[in-house]
Amino acid sequence: MKNITALLFISLSLVKSSTAQNVGVGTNAPSANLHVNGSFKLTDGSQANGKVLTSDANGLAAWKTAIDVGNSNGGIGFGAWGDCNTRNISGYNPASSTDGVVGDYLGTSVSISGNYAIVGAYGKTVGLNIRQGMAYIYQFNGSNWVQMGAGLTANDGAANDFFGISVSISGNYAIVGAEQKFLGGNPNRGKAYIFQYNGSKWVQMGAGLTASDGNFNDYFGHSVSVSGNYAIVGAYTKFVGANNSQGKAYAYEFDGNNWVQMGAGLTASDGAAGDRFGNSVSISGNYVIVGAEGKTVGANSSQGKTYGYKFDGSNWVQMGLGFTA
Repeated sequence: MKNITALLFISLSLVKSSTAQNVGVGTNAPSANLHVNGSFKLTDGSQANGKVLTSDANGLAAWKTAIDVGNSNGGIGFGAWGDCNTRNISGYNPASSTDGVVGDYLGTSVSISGNYAIVGAYGKTVGLNIRQGMAYIYQFNGSNWVQMGAGLTANDGAANDFFGISVSISGNYAIVGAEQKFLGGNPNRGKAYIFQYNGSKWVQMGAGLTASDGNFNDYFGHSVSVSGNYAIVGAYTKFVGANNSQGKAYAYEFDGNNWVQMGAGLTASDGAAGDRFGNSVSISGNYVIVGAEGKTVGANSSQGKTYGYKFDGSNWVQMGLGFTA
């Protein structure tokens, strides 16, 4: 009898507090079909199973499936840690790589072009390979920068390559330097890798770039840059003649099938030992600039100098005697 009385009391209370089919629990002024002032428990597994109950700023609730949460259908950031990229969850989208750990050195090198950005992490351990290195590409989706895929690695990556020590991006092309790559018995000879975005993912093009006269301790790939169908790579400790660490830079052109080295490489007309020509490089269209941080100018050791080059249709030609401050 007591149970019947209690149920009757609750029913009468709900009817009394309803207005135009709105029902209130804990409120006499319901503003929705069901307006609850306080906590409540849902036990309907068929509706709630595998879903999340969300609400807007006015407290209006709605069920969301896991796939809807955080995407264009609206959501609150539900999901497992690390799924920000696949579900485009901006509420806690990490600013760093999704697999970042101690000693990655993410951000050692960066580059941006349009809605794409690339960041190098040359200290990254890949599998069991310490300091193999990795690079990460991000795309701006109109609201946030979202990591694209799991990151770039070289198809012949090995420990201590330092892949990601330098990066550059231009349109659908990205280039990554691996200055300590061991090649043909030569430690620290170095290598660079070009990737192309095919509309769904970034894919390595060919086996990678090397210098035709590469040797040990060149550190080829210490600096890289790409612009359209041209790329340039610096080898700042390259022996030129008998000059230790004079340095050299190499230009490449994409011929529609492969990236091909253009000529024998760029050097400075006044190059000398210790110049470290190629410690920095940049390319834009038909112009290249190369830094020589160790250049002695007058009596000033390591004052530094930069050199500009222009492609005349056949060769890269040095423009003037170089720039000094």
